[in-house]
Amino acid sequence: MDVYHKKHLFRSLSLVLAILLIGTLGYHFIEGWGIWDSFYMTVITITTVGYREVAPLSDLGKAFTVFLIFSGMGAIFYFATLLIQFTIEGELYGSIKRRRWFKQLEEIKNHFIICGFGRVGSHTAEEFAKANIPFLVIDISPDAISLARSLGYLALQGDATDEEILRLAGVERARGMISCLPSDALNLYAILTARLLNPNLYIVSRVEHEEAEEKFIKIGVNKVVSLHSTAGRHMARLALNPSIEGTMDIPVGPNLRILLEGIEVFPSSPCIGKTISDIKKVCGKDVEVIGLKKAKDDNVIWNPQPSTSVEANDILIVAGSTEELLKFMQTKS
Repeated sequence: MDVYHKKHLFRSLSLVLAILLIGTLGYHFIEGWGIWDSFYMTVITITTVGYREVAPLSDLGKAFTVFLIFSGMGAIFYFATLLIQFTIEGELYGSIKRRRWFKQLEEIKNHFIICGFGRVGSHTAEEFAKANIPFLVIDISPDAISLARSLGYLALQGDATDEEILRLAGVERARGMISCLPSDALNLYAILTARLLNPNLYIVSRVEHEEAEEKFIKIGVNKVVSLHSTAGRHMARLALNPSIEGTMDIPVGPNLRILLEGIEVFPSSPCIGKTISDIKKVCGKDVEVIGLKKAKDDNVIWNPQPSTSVEANDILIVAGSTEELLKFMQTKS
């Protein structure tokens, strides 16, 4: 029920209550009855139940009763009509909404299924929504599903480890699955079920414990994200190297990670006044300066020329292995 309809329903109810008050006070002052008798007479009058009067009416009392019958019946009929209308419209709207939702479930394809709408799942959904990528959320919590739907996301309440729920989510037509359930066991079970239903599904999963990563890879997970280890490495780099502005950690093999980092050039840095070519000579070929964000105009120069000079408060966007990048940061600080 929208605000407009609620307002009209409230007004019609207020009108009925106002007539009850007017009738009670009217009989009290016209006929001299007590408040309770006056209220009772008002109720049986406007509802036209046909009971006898509390006491014989005066001529003025009879005229007042006629007024109450017409005004009261009109108010009650108006209120009852609105109440029935809103009830029927609400049921009809709910039915249409459910049919539309089921139609969306039946038609969605080449989409991602996000299992779990907690902190990780909600951020994943936000990124997909920004990129206009079709996706569907599965979560067992009614509150999580209500939140997802309030954000305009297609959401299905249920257990992501349940085969029927995954089928309803269109796993056989899906492009990929993001499994971010609260435990490794739940993620493993959901992934196994999904993999059986769609062998070609691209799966990314979070893991709580690093020792479980091998198990996830063995059952066919394409990418594994260990939130704790990733956060730990990032926090350590931030603590050891305060000049780091931002980091992207890209695994390219079992024992190799490439870092993309934005590193601020402090006013005390020996890099000031040096060119990109000078910095590369110091750092070696394994570190590549792929961008330079200038402090004076906030512009980013991608693939800067070797002769480009570095100034205080500029941010160097560099790529390299973890070891070489750390050497680079130690050189410039």
